[in-house]
Amino acid sequence: GSVTLTQEPSRSATFAAWLAGHDAGAICSYDVNWRPRLWPDVTEGIHIVKQPLQMVDIVKMNAAELILLTGQTEIRSGLQALDTKASLVVVTQGAQGCLYRLHDTIYEQSVIPASEVIDTTGAGDALMAALLAGIPDHPARLDEQQVASIVERASRAGTHAVARAGAIPSLPYAHELL
Repeated sequence: GSVTLTQEPSRSATFAAWLAGHDAGAICSYDVNWRPRLWPDVTEGIHIVKQPLQMVDIVKMNAAELILLTGQTEIRSGLQALDTKASLVVVTQGAQGCLYRLHDTIYEQSVIPASEVIDTTGAGDALMAALLAGIPDHPARLDEQQVASIVERASRAGTHAVARAGAIPSLPYAHELL
């Protein structure tokens, strides 16, 4: 995620880890997780936050982060315009579910609304964790039905997370997503 990119030496270490992982054939992921208060220079921060998009296979961001990175206010247009080598890009939209791009095709995933929203902190983390836990192979080798199933389960994890307080305590166990 971008939080480790805000300062040295964690920035260089994060980029080195992505390069080593990529060179070793690992699936590399990136959660944009933009936090402007962490950046001494926001303009430079946006430039740095864009760099991993060319180094990773899976990207997750929210709609506001997509707008920040592309300048597009319409989410589908922004997702289409996003300059990344990632095979799978997921854009979360809270209660509206998410849009995702597999290769060059955009798909929509709705969610069953949470019966009660206690805390939205950690919803994106829950989605990303379930997404990564569900990936059986490099996303470039998965078909649209496999990815649709993975994204649907990941979306349920995000919905589950908002029904509990806190980022870590709200993360669901695998059996809770069945």
